[in-house]
Amino acid sequence: MPGIIASRCAECGHLSVPAARYCPNCASDMVQGQELPAAGQLLSFTTLYSPPSGFTAPLRIGIVQAEGGARLMCDGLGEEQLSVGQMVYLEEADGIYYFFTEPGPTERQRLLARLREPRIGRARALAQSFLQRFMRRG
Repeated sequence: MPGIIASRCAECGHLSVPAARYCPNCASDMVQGQELPAAGQLLSFTTLYSPPSGFTAPLRIGIVQAEGGARLMCDGLGEEQLSVGQMVYLEEADGIYYFFTEPGPTERQRLLARLREPRIGRARALAQSFLQRFMRRG
């Protein structure tokens, strides 16, 4: 399973996911590409049983602490029982991060099916707002 592409600032050590050409923390251009393991710990999650138009229920959104140290907001796939602290596996597609409870071809098929669904900008903005509030409390 391929890793998550990130960058780390050589000056301040800030980790950026996705990879950035400049450090968002100190504006340095001394960043180095890094591949993080495609696994992490589920810190928090929610399940929307009546999601916004264009999304399939149930819609799961979670915050995952990747093994390399980054926190990612991810869409969850599958209907398995989830618990905070659970180990999950990560995959990126079209700039969106997804988490799975088990790695394998079935999960990739779910991901491809999800990518065929239309995306709505407002729902994505709401999810980003959720992430920003969570990170401020961090």
